[in-house]
Amino acid sequence: MTADKARLPKKAILFFAVLALLTPLLAKASFVYEIPEENNSRYYFRIVPGGTSKNYIYVTNTGTAEEVMNIYGADAIQTAEGSFAAKTLDAEQVNMGKWIKFKETSITLQPKEKTKIEFEITVPKEATPGTYAGALALSSTPKQTGAQGGMGLQTVGRLIVKVLVDIPGDKIFGYNWKSLIYEAGEDKKDHSFKMNFSNTGNTPVVIEGEVRIFGGPDGQDEATRAEWENQTQELTVVPAFMQKNEKDPNVIPINNITLYSGDDVNIPVTWEKQPVYGSYKAVAKITFSELDPITQEKKNPKTIIKEIDFSVTPWNYIFIALAVVLLVIGVSAYRLISFTALKKTYIPYKVAEKDTLEKIASARNANWKKIAKVNKIKAPYTITEGKTILVPPIKKQ
Repeated sequence: MTADKARLPKKAILFFAVLALLTPLLAKASFVYEIPEENNSRYYFRIVPGGTSKNYIYVTNTGTAEEVMNIYGADAIQTAEGSFAAKTLDAEQVNMGKWIKFKETSITLQPKEKTKIEFEITVPKEATPGTYAGALALSSTPKQTGAQGGMGLQTVGRLIVKVLVDIPGDKIFGYNWKSLIYEAGEDKKDHSFKMNFSNTGNTPVVIEGEVRIFGGPDGQDEATRAEWENQTQELTVVPAFMQKNEKDPNVIPINNITLYSGDDVNIPVTWEKQPVYGSYKAVAKITFSELDPITQEKKNPKTIIKEIDFSVTPWNYIFIALAVVLLVIGVSAYRLISFTALKKTYIPYKVAEKDTLEKIASARNANWKKIAKVNKIKAPYTITEGKTILVPPIKKQ
């Protein structure tokens, strides 16, 4: 048997050993949900203060392992990008997280098993009118994968289903755009902006628009700004200068961020370009619309424009250039000091007949070029008989 054939079984054994160790990590549970048809694929409830509404949801364990799941109601929150999210089980719940109740707070699902989970929403009598967002949240209990006593991973799955509750009463469409701030990255290459928005009313507010960078040398032409600012969200005929927006790094879109009553979020946006230098202006054009939670129609659009000036200074290059200048100055100063010190050691000498710089330097065991430099004698380096020049003294033996 050859050496290659002898090694083959060892490789196969190693492969199957690794596969056996990884198999428990791959066999994790996952699950999907199904909203009843009568709910039109979403949970929207109109409940008066003190009222209750009941409903249910189907959940299926599509994984390959048994799954123990915690079930709870959760308040809605916004991510840093403005996306919908929900509070975790251990977080403090303020409204919807308290209003949503389940008959069971924990269930066990076998692989491929589907079950019906009932819940009810009770609105407190003191609740004020408005639209509130929350979630039905299901999270698997932490489970150790891998051999007992050995290395493993804690696998946790989480599922959130959006729920809206509309409490009848006077509706207030209110919002606040608090700030537009420029933030440079730590390496001064990344350029981002942060905008703070809040819903000060009791109806959902949709935020959409874009941030444009004007100025030079890498921003958009200021000549296009006025026409862009006058365009509305319902624009049907797109001007030629706006047709390239999808690929223009100077146009940063803000797409359909929904804020519910009490939401206060910071939305970051990043300018993909990394200019070396320049003076720029970031102009944010944001449209605020009231969202009808039933029809999903956007109403009463109001557009606000804010701007902020910022500059990009190539400090790295400036520091390098400054270092080079200082180095050149230092070298020049050193040479000047050395030359002055050398010149002070020289003594006057009257040039004799047939003297040359080479002959004078040889007699003094010196460099004739240094003698020429001290006396500012240039090529062809001739000296005149009877002229006095500075030369090194003859070293005593």
